Amino acid sequence: MAVAAVQRTSASSPSDTNPMTLTLNGVVTGNTLVVTFGYYSTSAAVPTLLDSAGNTYTEVGTGSSSLFTAVHTFVAKNVTGGNITLTVTKAGSPATAVSVEFLELSGASKTAPVDNHSTNNANNSSANAGTVTVSGAGEYILAIFADADFTSDTATAGTNYTIQTNIAFGGSKVPFVTEDRQNVSANDTPGLTYSGTIHYCAMATSFTAAPVSSSSAGVTHGGTPILRSGILSGIM
Repeated sequence: MAVAAVQRTSASSPSDTNPMTLTLNGVVTGNTLVVTFGYYSTSAAVPTLLDSAGNTYTEVGTGSSSLFTAVHTFVAKNVTGGNITLTVTKAGSPATAVSVEFLELSGASKTAPVDNHSTNNANNSSANAGTVTVSGAGEYILAIFADADFTSDTATAGTNYTIQTNIAFGGSKVPFVTEDRQNVSANDTPGLTYSGTIHYCAMATSFTAAPVSSSSAGVTHGGTPILRSGILSGIM
């Protein structure tokens, strides 16, 4: 089973709007929820998360630039589903300008959905999120990028990736971009091309696919399935 994105939503908030909320409807119990942030704050204070189903979010990691801009990824595994509203309470003085993506994944491991993560920052028009390790087949990679230069540069997805979110921090020109790739089976370096040279920070996370049970995988004899749902047939 490969990890796949089911649904996502995103929002941005200027420094004078707090808290902010995002909602995913019909989340499936047992799936994985992912929250990514791009934010600007001189205090580097990370927002806090609370969702209406009581799921617990664990920080995967963070990447930062020298210009008070950072990206973070949080994950909740094997979640309680339903219509879930996420409340993001910003921190810092002044309150942090934040862009957020809220994402549901299916097919990820229920016990350890995160495989690995990588980070990078530079001053370049050709950005990348570092090389993220992939340990098995059917993995999903999510990469996030934040432009620290308050520019209006456009962004183009890296090879084999699709941009999913491209919004500004609270209405400013600073873009927050997420891109993803599904069914990955080897280490990869997610890239992003900006229309101009900028200071950026980035992070990539790989997600492990849930193991396939022997009962659903089946056994074959001469190419013919002989084991379905644990019932052996067709062999004397």
